[in-house]
Amino acid sequence: MATNKNIDQERVQQLRRVQREQGQEKAQSFAGDAHQAELQEAERQTQLERRRRAQDWQRENEAAVAQEQQEAADRQQQEVAEQEAEAQRQQEQERQRQVELEAQREEELQQEREAQEQNEVEDRQREAASQEKDADRSDDTELSSTEQMFRAAQEAEERDRQAEREGIGR
Repeated sequence: MATNKNIDQERVQQLRRVQREQGQEKAQSFAGDAHQAELQEAERQTQLERRRRAQDWQRENEAAVAQEQQEAADRQQQEVAEQEAEAQRQQEQERQRQVELEAQREEELQQEREAQEQNEVEDRQREAASQEKDADRSDDTELSSTEQMFRAAQEAEERDRQAEREGIGR
């Protein structure tokens, strides 16, 4: 019986060995599965992190591009405003220049009018002086017969008018 007992024990040991080996295999298989799951989770987390970083980079890049575009638009708007201000300044300068030219023309015309008036006054003064000289000369010389007759006729006419007035007055 000892042999049967030994055989039974041997079988129990074999069975236990088999169970142990199968358990180790199962444990190893389970550990392998768990390790594989951990690796897959780690890979998934890595991919999620990469996606998140890519999205962050894209958002940052888009924000930078938008900021650059806004700055460019602001610069362009500033340049347009400066150009408009310069154009307005030039228009104001041109308007002021036109006003000054008009004032200068007006002054030149006024000076011409004054010079013309002065010339006319001088001409009249010369004419009057000439006539005065002529009158002085004619007083010094005898009047021509035509002038004497004309004056005599004027004086006679004046006497007739005077007589009429005195006649009406009486």
